[in-house]
Amino acid sequence: MSKKLIYLYVIAVLILIFSVLLLARHHDAISSPVTTHINLVGEVDKIGDKVHLIYALCANGGLLLISLFFVLKPQYANYPFEITDENRASSYQKMRFFLLILCIITSISFNYMILKAINASHLFIYVISSTAFFAFMVSRYCGTVRS
Repeated sequence: MSKKLIYLYVIAVLILIFSVLLLARHHDAISSPVTTHINLVGEVDKIGDKVHLIYALCANGGLLLISLFFVLKPQYANYPFEITDENRASSYQKMRFFLLILCIITSISFNYMILKAINASHLFIYVISSTAFFAFMVSRYCGTVRS
């Protein structure tokens, strides 16, 4: 696995760790009914107990582990086209990159839920902008050959 892919996975894991630390720090201050699901318009679909935030972070970790499996073994992923000897390497590389970007987006989404629960959603712009910056820098400059 290339450095670029490792760095992208580390970004997703760091967002998860940041979310866990935020929840651990502010768990006692969170009021009991919390938002557990937001639709695409931004309206609250579900509310629940604050233990659902812990379940959400566990789900995020599980999704990261499942994605890691398919990043490490891309031959087991389901592709919408036939994999041949000519397109195998590029298809696997594109799938790995796509999965890792999806991991980052998923971790950001769960992080937003934690920030909203602790009434710090104004910090979300900093989380998403710094994540986008690091992901762009990694995808742009890591793993390139320089002469």
